[in-house]
Amino acid sequence: MKSMTGFGGSSATLPNSEFGFTVELSSVNRKQLEIRSSLPPELASCEPILRAMISEKMSRGAINLRVGINGTENPLSHPKVNHKYVIELIEQFRAIQAESGIAGEIELQHLVALPGVVEDAPPATIPTEIEDLLCEAVAQALNNLIAMREAEGEILRQSFIERVTLLEELTAQLEPMVATLPEMMYEKLLTRLKACGLELDYSDERVIKELVIYSDKVDVSEELTRLKSHFIQFRNFLDSDEPQGRSMDFLMQEMFREINTLGNKAGCGSATPILVRFKSELEKTREQLQNIE
Repeated sequence: MKSMTGFGGSSATLPNSEFGFTVELSSVNRKQLEIRSSLPPELASCEPILRAMISEKMSRGAINLRVGINGTENPLSHPKVNHKYVIELIEQFRAIQAESGIAGEIELQHLVALPGVVEDAPPATIPTEIEDLLCEAVAQALNNLIAMREAEGEILRQSFIERVTLLEELTAQLEPMVATLPEMMYEKLLTRLKACGLELDYSDERVIKELVIYSDKVDVSEELTRLKSHFIQFRNFLDSDEPQGRSMDFLMQEMFREINTLGNKAGCGSATPILVRFKSELEKTREQLQNIE
């Protein structure tokens, strides 16, 4: 079991060089897999490869990938002067001088300092050793991220075990309270019929059949059986190595449905506090499940 929250970082450097990469990967919960990347322009062509690496290891969560370049010498950097832009600047400066009468020479160092004059053109292809280095750094950060997600997932798993155990205990407390509901309802209906003074043969099979039909409407044995089945399935999900977040969330919805039906049928006041606590624990569990991959 893995959490969808985590962080992983790494760095890698070319042999005999200061050039390298710093990689940061972070993730938070999300229903689907969503990858956001922040790469230097010269590494833009590597984005599909990095996304594929992440998609192979992650199934859910919002993943943020950030890559930085280390070192003063960048073999991927190819400065380029924007000639057209420079010529336009010079023409505009000279026009301003002519209109205003401002004297002075336009120096090259002044132009170079202006934004947009010198651009960094990304390389047409990235050398294999640099691409391999980047993938190595991302792979290590990804492993670190997964390790943190697994560690947090194990903590959540232990919490889920405690919660499902509590739900099982609450169900066991409910069973004896609701086991005799059909019989109680039968006697209640029979008493009301007799109190109405109706001249009925209460030993008549048709009368008994109608009483049984109405009494069975408060029978919650089916809901209890399904709840117990859901608990077993929930524990199976906890022991699975595959991502089960979606399945567990759906199972939690089914538990809500069963306990709501049970509560509607079981009108006995003694069961109400247990039903309220049951729903409260279900809601807490469901909130935690939102962070499971």
